[in-house]
Amino acid sequence: MKLTMIVCAILGSLSSLALGAVWVSDYYESAEMIQALELAAQTSEAVAVQLAELNSIRNGGFSLLMLSLAVLAAVPFGRKLPAYTLAAILAVAVLIPLLFTAKTLLATILFVPAALFAFLVDRKGEVS
Repeated sequence: MKLTMIVCAILGSLSSLALGAVWVSDYYESAEMIQALELAAQTSEAVAVQLAELNSIRNGGFSLLMLSLAVLAAVPFGRKLPAYTLAAILAVAVLIPLLFTAKTLLATILFVPAALFAFLVDRKGEVS
């Protein structure tokens, strides 16, 4: 069960890093178009809604990047951390990006079983 937790956490981190990097790079590659949208958003409510969605996707990408790095840093210390601490880190890595956009679940869904397994595995790797 401990190996399953580690594999899920690492795969979830890699997918979160990849998706976050794609979203952030796409946002900054489209900077000129976004500036034009910001000007158009002053007169059109529909454009303002679309611009707000773009900004939430960008913020979700940043949160995916940062939290996946936090998970990658925490997983090697899984035996030294209390089980609830690692499970909480994994749960936060799912919930915070979800506040920005639900599309982040594409990458963070593997953190859910990893958090459950981290909570069930005690410090010696035995099931509690």
